[in-house]
Amino acid sequence: MLEKLYADPFLDPVNMTPLQMREAFDVFYADLGVPWAQADVQEAQFDVDGGVVRLRIYRPPEAPGELPIILFYLGGGLVMGSHNSYDTMCRRLCLASQAVVVSVAYRRPPEHPFPAAVDDSYAALLWARDNAKRFGGDAGRMAVAGESGGGMLAAVVAHLAKDQGGPKLALQLLMYPAVGTRGQSQSMQTFAEGYWFEPGQLDWLYSIYAPDADVTNPLISPTFRRDFSDLPPAYVIVAEQDILRDDVMAYAEDLRRAGVAVQLTSYDTIHGFICMGAVIDAASEALDRAGEALVAAFSEASE
Repeated sequence: MLEKLYADPFLDPVNMTPLQMREAFDVFYADLGVPWAQADVQEAQFDVDGGVVRLRIYRPPEAPGELPIILFYLGGGLVMGSHNSYDTMCRRLCLASQAVVVSVAYRRPPEHPFPAAVDDSYAALLWARDNAKRFGGDAGRMAVAGESGGGMLAAVVAHLAKDQGGPKLALQLLMYPAVGTRGQSQSMQTFAEGYWFEPGQLDWLYSIYAPDADVTNPLISPTFRRDFSDLPPAYVIVAEQDILRDDVMAYAEDLRRAGVAVQLTSYDTIHGFICMGAVIDAASEALDRAGEALVAAFSEASE
């Protein structure tokens, strides 16, 4: 099943520049996404200091009234990934949740290193709240979601919304989020080679994303936060064969200990699998189950 993946790796820091890998990422995932689903799609953007944040907004076809809003943060190690490479994932999540999905193309390194992605991600949440009526969204029912590095951004935005009096979130959907690592966990050692995503690649991505910053900064690695209380409920997806597995599970446990409701769902596959629905069947199941969790969270938020 995974022969196609390993036959044409795209993450090659030794022989490729970040921009080359970004292009290769989109090409690589063009045929690997979950099955295409119908959605009404529009493009939007807003200005930030030093650039523009581009959005792609998905709405279930013929859905009446104002719908809940999901801010979806692209993965790709915070360096790669685009609206196109995450298009089918956003369509499936839109259909499964019956919500508006606002896909956020934050500014990326190396052109825009940390904290640009964090600043843009939180600004996008505020933009969606303030402009909800433009796209038929309900600013009273909002959630954040993200895959891998985008999952880290979703987690950080949940903290920022709490700290800065931002929108009340119904759920944070964290798909094997890169929340930071506190050391050599068992999974970091067990799956260090031959399981798609390796420690050296993780280190390289951090060096591009935050070259001059301490990676223990909670805005880079939210696992180093001291206070996890009063955060929105979390639906956390774990890949069992992933170097990040134990750190993701530890983060979920930190949330639980602080009194946050956490639903942890595990799949016996590799990091990034939700991008690979054409070859990994668990991707569609994971998105559909996440959609069900979002429906339940939005229903509770409306009560």
